[in-house]
Amino acid sequence: MNPVIYSVVHVLSVMLLVAFTFQAIAAPVEANRKRLSMLTGILVLLVFVAGFGLFAKGEFESLGWVVVKVVCAFVLAALTPMAFKRPERSGRLVSVAVVVLAVAIYMVYFKPF
Repeated sequence: MNPVIYSVVHVLSVMLLVAFTFQAIAAPVEANRKRLSMLTGILVLLVFVAGFGLFAKGEFESLGWVVVKVVCAFVLAALTPMAFKRPERSGRLVSVAVVVLAVAIYMVYFKPF
């Protein structure tokens, strides 16, 4: 498959994953719990499939930055259930989400290892 398709699916999935994660953190309404958990689970799967598809098509020298991005995706996916379990910690969850996103973006552009 064309790497551009993988790239579009990967970036769109990440954007939607971030949006739904912040929605869960901002308004952890119990009625939305199942839907948001399901959506973020599906989106993180799409992020992994498209990301590893890109990795397979590309010629990358190192693997370290990919491992860091996988950990970042897992942490981001775990924030949605945490938002429903502990709504009083929304400020801390937002901080964690922003740091995780910053680390993931740094890894994409600079590939330090």
